[in-house]
Amino acid sequence: MRLVCLAALAVVTVLACHSGGDSRVSCAGTGAAVVVNANDNYTFNPSGATVNAGQSVCWQVTGTLAHTATADKGTFDGTVDEGTWYLHIFPDTGTFTYYCQLHQAFGMQGTITVVP
Repeated sequence: MRLVCLAALAVVTVLACHSGGDSRVSCAGTGAAVVVNANDNYTFNPSGATVNAGQSVCWQVTGTLAHTATADKGTFDGTVDEGTWYLHIFPDTGTFTYYCQLHQAFGMQGTITVVP
């Protein structure tokens, strides 16, 4: 299996990996404090989660539709589809609301609360 990963380093580290179509790739093994499933019924599960500052959240698809995890204030933006995942590290405390750009009309949104 060929695994292609892209990484960007700024204030936070963001990773997106793609397996070349292998849907067995998931957030397992990423070390994420929370895994959010993006579902074909236009929901994030869980829709709300709490992590400590410095921990990460990983989004993965549990169906066949592509989704995004796009912060309302632009602090993160990742795309996931079959065989991909998106990881974001939250260095600062606060409440971060996000939505799916592709399914915003369906009310697909979530919230990450980051505590000290």
